[in-house]
Amino acid sequence: MGQISARLRKVGRPDGQIEGIAHWCPGCRDLHVIYTLHPSRAVWTWNGDVLNPTVTPSVRLMNSSGGSKCHYFLTEGVIHFLGDCEHDEKGRQVPLPDLPENWRD
Repeated sequence: MGQISARLRKVGRPDGQIEGIAHWCPGCRDLHVIYTLHPSRAVWTWNGDVLNPTVTPSVRLMNSSGGSKCHYFLTEGVIHFLGDCEHDEKGRQVPLPDLPENWRD
């Protein structure tokens, strides 16, 4: 992976093809990967904007018991956390943060 903006890293193949993007989630305090081109994973549509990305449909990460650990829409660089998240950001709209120092190139 490599950084493509202050907010995003690319997830790619050795030939340079971007398979997805990754961003920091302030609710989970972790990096989330959103696949946009992958033969065996769920795939989202990305508008290609590295500063204010939009992806569809919603992104939902599951916990081990099948509930929503994190569920959100990412629209024009704003994370819209849905009410079924398991963290304190649920129900909030948060601008996509810059990547933490340890995830920057």
